[in-house]
Amino acid sequence: RLRALGVVLTHRDVDTFTVDGEPLDARILLVSSNAYDLSMLSLGERRRLDEGTLHVYASHSLARPQWNEHGRSSLVVDAASGRVRAAVDGEPEVLETPIEFSIEPGALRVRVPRRPGA
Repeated sequence: RLRALGVVLTHRDVDTFTVDGEPLDARILLVSSNAYDLSMLSLGERRRLDEGTLHVYASHSLARPQWNEHGRSSLVVDAASGRVRAAVDGEPEVLETPIEFSIEPGALRVRVPRRPGA
């Protein structure tokens, strides 16, 4: 969140994105695998990791964000500039657009103990 705050403070303009061809004006655009709790006091918790849905959150302001959420299984994000500054798993990146997102069910393997507490 601190990195996002820094980006928002230095980049004050609202950008026009398209999500699946539909225009969307936002200062912040978040695409996540599974739904996040984006309340002000939350650290970005998720209730589930296996929901199997991409979520798009958009807001015009970080000071008083009002998130508009859309859930889907795949989507394409584009920007008129042809590139966007992004954070991928917390790491800063500059990505070329359009960016295609999709869910791949069962792609993540998790190892757990055979017995609880083992």
